[in-house]
Amino acid sequence: MVNMKLFMKVALLLVLLFGFTACNQTDENTETKSKQGAKINTASTYDQTPAKRAEKIVKKRDEVTEAVAFNTNKQMLLTFNVKQFDRFQLKRHEKEIKQQLQKEFPKKEINVTTDSKITQQIGEVKSKIKMGTMSSKKLDKEMMRLIKLMNEET
Repeated sequence: MVNMKLFMKVALLLVLLFGFTACNQTDENTETKSKQGAKINTASTYDQTPAKRAEKIVKKRDEVTEAVAFNTNKQMLLTFNVKQFDRFQLKRHEKEIKQQLQKEFPKKEINVTTDSKITQQIGEVKSKIKMGTMSSKKLDKEMMRLIKLMNEET
């Protein structure tokens, strides 16, 4: 009877020990693979520093409440929202901001809009860039699609 209880305790201890060590090894392997995958994807996207700088420049303007942008090597797309009273002069604000950004980034083609639908889609693109799931080819295609959509609506 005593031997049976001792045997059961030892067997239970061994099962738990093997169970915990097996789970621990799987977690480490999965964690290593996910880190390696993120490095590969992130390395192939464009540097978004110019877009962040453009957002800061535009947000400094008094009439602007929000600005969102992303860029490729040759192009930049920026959307912004203005205060309610300033909506009567949207075209003038778009023109001024576009000129200001063209002076700041002379090597890039600048596209500016106030369309809320495009603002939402740029936000989605930016989140994919941050997660590292957007390659440079996909980013180029998305840029062209959004510019085409922007030109259709105007």
